[in-house]
Amino acid sequence: MTKERFIRFAVPVAITAFVAALTLLLLYDPPLRRALLDPIVWMANDIRNGLAKLPQALLWAIALLIGCAILLVAWRRLLRGDRRAPKRRMAPMVRPHNANAVAALARDLRRARRHHVSRVRVVRELTVLAIRLIAQREGIPLEEARTRIRSGHWPDDPEIQRFFALRRDGAEAVRKHGFDDAVEATLAFLDRYHQEV
Repeated sequence: MTKERFIRFAVPVAITAFVAALTLLLLYDPPLRRALLDPIVWMANDIRNGLAKLPQALLWAIALLIGCAILLVAWRRLLRGDRRAPKRRMAPMVRPHNANAVAALARDLRRARRHHVSRVRVVRELTVLAIRLIAQREGIPLEEARTRIRSGHWPDDPEIQRFFALRRDGAEAVRKHGFDDAVEATLAFLDRYHQEV
């Protein structure tokens, strides 16, 4: 279980346990109940007694004024609408292969030592990322960037060329031995390539 999942599980359990313990204490511990609830009850009684001294017509008038104010604010917002121009989100030029690409890539990297299919998927996703990076940096269509990788002439680094050649050579070429080092070197190269101006 990851730390994030543990926190998502532990927080509701802790809150439920706290509420249950507090409820039991309030039910079966009169001194604690008096210490916690009596001040709240006294304050509520003071407010009720204070309002009871005011004329009934004044209380109704205050309630109507508050209701009218809320309705007026709601109507103004409804009739006026939101005049502020919506903020345009700048879409990044380099996007994941799909909505779950990052999570899927992280999962496949964890499984790569045991599962051949995960190694194939890692090569595929990094190839897609490289294609998009080439298209962004060089200002060329994705198809042309894909052709550069398939040709085997990109990049100049022979180690990275061999990594991207794994997909061309077929799934059986993605061997377990040295795969982690090849992925690390490829990610470092793509990061440098992305940062270069």
